[in-house]
Amino acid sequence: MCGLFAMFTGIQGTFSSFLPFSCNCDHFTKVQQHWKDTTNHFLQRRGPDSFQTKQYSLQYQRTLELAAGVLSLRGNKVVEQPLEDAFGNVLLFNGELYDDSMNQSENDTLLLSKLLGQLVYRHKNSARNSLKPLYAEILELLDSLPGPWSFIYYISSLRCLIFGRDVIGRRSLLLGRTKDSQSLFISSVLPQEAACSGCLIELAPLGLYFIEWEEESALGKFDCLFREKRVDKALSTLSSSSSWISRGAPQCPLFSVSYIPDRWWRRQEFPSQLLEPNLINLWINVLFKAVGRRIEMLQRPSHSSSSCCSLPFALLFSGGIDSLVLAYLIWKVCQSHDIYRYKTLELINVCFGPPSKCPDRRTAIEGIEELNRICSSDSHATPFRLLLVDVDKDEYPKYRQHLKYLLFPCCTPMDISIGSTLWFGARGQGYVKGTTHEAHSNPYISSSRVLFSGLGADELLAGYKKRHRRAFEQGGYSSLATELNMDLSRLWWRNLGRDDRIVGDHGKELRLPFLDEQVIDFITSLPLQVICDMELPDGVGDKRILRQAAKELGFSDDFMSKKKRAMQFGSMSKKYCEGKSFWGVHSDIAREWPCS
Repeated sequence: MCGLFAMFTGIQGTFSSFLPFSCNCDHFTKVQQHWKDTTNHFLQRRGPDSFQTKQYSLQYQRTLELAAGVLSLRGNKVVEQPLEDAFGNVLLFNGELYDDSMNQSENDTLLLSKLLGQLVYRHKNSARNSLKPLYAEILELLDSLPGPWSFIYYISSLRCLIFGRDVIGRRSLLLGRTKDSQSLFISSVLPQEAACSGCLIELAPLGLYFIEWEEESALGKFDCLFREKRVDKALSTLSSSSSWISRGAPQCPLFSVSYIPDRWWRRQEFPSQLLEPNLINLWINVLFKAVGRRIEMLQRPSHSSSSCCSLPFALLFSGGIDSLVLAYLIWKVCQSHDIYRYKTLELINVCFGPPSKCPDRRTAIEGIEELNRICSSDSHATPFRLLLVDVDKDEYPKYRQHLKYLLFPCCTPMDISIGSTLWFGARGQGYVKGTTHEAHSNPYISSSRVLFSGLGADELLAGYKKRHRRAFEQGGYSSLATELNMDLSRLWWRNLGRDDRIVGDHGKELRLPFLDEQVIDFITSLPLQVICDMELPDGVGDKRILRQAAKELGFSDDFMSKKKRAMQFGSMSKKYCEGKSFWGVHSDIAREWPCS
């Protein structure tokens, strides 16, 4: 994982063809050097293993500044970025490529640099005058490689800078500009002094963005090569409704259009008789492989650290059905690798306020007992460790301002409460639960560099009680399909960019097995009546296919039927971060937000 930054200064461009900004204030111009310095600090927090900057002087007083902080998780050595190849092409890459054909010891940044360089070389040796065919080839290459990514690529010989995100938007990428439009910047994290959501935006995964400039002219161009646009009547209707535009939705109309692949678009119901008889086992295997890819392609621990009793990855754990199944599958994958088999998986549970009043704390304690019942063996009696992270009334205010800048441009009360829970969970500082329901008195800090999460399960499997059941009640499975299409289409601005910035701030990478491409392929190929059954009550019909998998894995009925509880309610962060808390302290963070 990495933190990326690029700033292009001196462009006098034509922005008429693509203008996603809604503001023309001069804030960035006033504080430019200060926020660049602060951004470098944020980048180094994301990438603690290496940090480098490069500056290129171009024609007509243009400059290009590149910077990257690297968290090294692939290969057998740190690959520093910005990464320049022998032909002067420079790559900044934040992501993971999970191609099954890749060697486990191969570094994906080096591989991608090689593949992109080959495309550039072929283009330069062709008779093509336009860069559009090259952009199309690059986008096709990137979209063919499974895994989350955002990237910036400078092709000096062709005088262009290209950048973008994967089609789901699993890695953060922000875009900003100065008032005179002479400077554009692209960054994984927020420059701290940003004060406006109109001139700093979350970049939509529309396709491949590019900046071009002429060698003998001061003019330049900023535009986008779009992915295939989703044209659907139901989408057009919903995109203008409150369901789409709520919770900090993008202000640019272009950003409210879906570009998810056609194969993931749910259109109709399918007859259940076409299903495989061993469907649940197939589903478990697909999810098992998604978890496996995120473990097996992880940089193996060094010899000096191989004796550590904890795994180099941890799981955000509420005790709900999503995290229970993931915990089991992570444990199962580890059983096939000697280096991991006898190590302990840390399950991180966050609580705001008194633990005795926290719903997720109770379910987490019950959940680890159930996992130990299913997974313990004579050779490894305690495969799980419950790390209890308690956030009290004195702890949260210390980091409130820091969280504010990490979350931006996500700035709703829900973003605040969810983001705060994730940030303290990713920090991994708390106490380990002992044999009783009390924690040990000695503090414990997780050393994991990767954090697993069940994000995406509710969007894929119809797990949101109010919204998904309301859609079903209004129009049956057809309306529910439309709502789920919207959920997948807007994950980039509702959750993913925000969560990547929050977790990455601790020098850790967020990994999401439920948003693996093969998992999405499998689930979206099934009829909704198999994935969920909205005729059945809560805790039974929602995410039904996952509950059936839990039963197959050996979980008891009590755990199979646990009802959905949103993170901000389960951890109690909503009560403290969004309004008057049980300590009598009123949170005014929302009113201080830049875009309020």
